[in-house]
Amino acid sequence: MKEENNLLETVLSLTDYEAAASALTELKYINRQKAGKLALDILEQGKGDVHFQAGAFEVLYSVEQLKAFEFIKEKRDSVDVIVLRSMLECVTEDSSLIDDNPKMLDIVSVLNTNAEQLSAGDMEKIGETLDWFKESFSEQIRKNPKIIYSKYPPNTPLTSIKRGIAQQA
Repeated sequence: MKEENNLLETVLSLTDYEAAASALTELKYINRQKAGKLALDILEQGKGDVHFQAGAFEVLYSVEQLKAFEFIKEKRDSVDVIVLRSMLECVTEDSSLIDDNPKMLDIVSVLNTNAEQLSAGDMEKIGETLDWFKESFSEQIRKNPKIIYSKYPPNTPLTSIKRGIAQQA
């Protein structure tokens, strides 16, 4: 219990982001529930720098995947590109599980849509991760109209979408 309290104190103090990130990671092995709640709070409140938040997302994803999915859906437009990279990495690492986890297809769609809207500078920052994501989910992106046509508004008629794709080719 003392070790857990020391880890919590280190994370909450935020005096040293590297030590806080290590403590949060260590905490997930001692108390997954507390680590998940703390990671979600860090993300929702924007505590620490973007690298610390990216690490918090990784902890959240590893201990509370459904909460991580909810966070992606709700906050994807308001996170820094470094946190987005962490989201892409976590989901891509689990790409082989997509057939066993139907919610993951929705998350792939959300992340793909978000990635399409990045500026050139942001794309450059996460290019390798984005390439890995697109390559890992290429079959799902190719087969699933929800993902393929994600840059079109939800109620866009299919004929307009096909016309737009034909013009791009």
